Amino acid sequence: MPRSKKQTQEAGPSSKKRKAPSKKTSKQPVTYDDTKFETEGAWNKWETFVATPRVAYVKIVKEFYANIHDNLDNPKHPKYQQVYMRGQYIPFSLLAILRYYRLDNTENDIFQAATTNLHEVVTSICQGIDHWPDGSITLNYKCLLPQVRTLDKMVSANLLPTTHTSTVTMERARLLHWLQTKTLNIVDYIFCNV
Repeated sequence: MPRSKKQTQEAGPSSKKRKAPSKKTSKQPVTYDDTKFETEGAWNKWETFVATPRVAYVKIVKEFYANIHDNLDNPKHPKYQQVYMRGQYIPFSLLAILRYYRLDNTENDIFQAATTNLHEVVTSICQGIDHWPDGSITLNYKCLLPQVRTLDKMVSANLLPTTHTSTVTMERARLLHWLQTKTLNIVDYIFCNV
């Protein structure tokens, strides 16, 4: 027997989920701040580098990695520092990375994460702890110094991409330490890690 309109109305609110009101945020363009960067050119370089990555096309990323050949960094190979993608060779060199990020190749230190002492790493990037937690392969994100947390956001988005940011791996911790205490040839780091 069909329900009457009166019975339906008395049954209570509709079972359909209501949409939460949308939060409208006004996106203000970020502009050059002369209290943080000496020149507008310096700001423009970092603006590109620390920007949130755009949506990646997973299929193309997989093709790129699948097509990297063993002789990518062999100057004697005819396709030296080139990756075959969709019918053509794409330059993938230190110079190509420099151009993409609009950076100068002025930093010469070599990143040697494996040789960095973990005690030194923890004391330079953390507050409240002075040693790596026993038996753990990660640190809690909350123990990072405030300025290192900001740096970690950039590292997690651009250098060691991850969506799992509540903990910090040894590799990420060592990279954060290196960025805090030394200079780093970021272009060389990206090229070597790929």
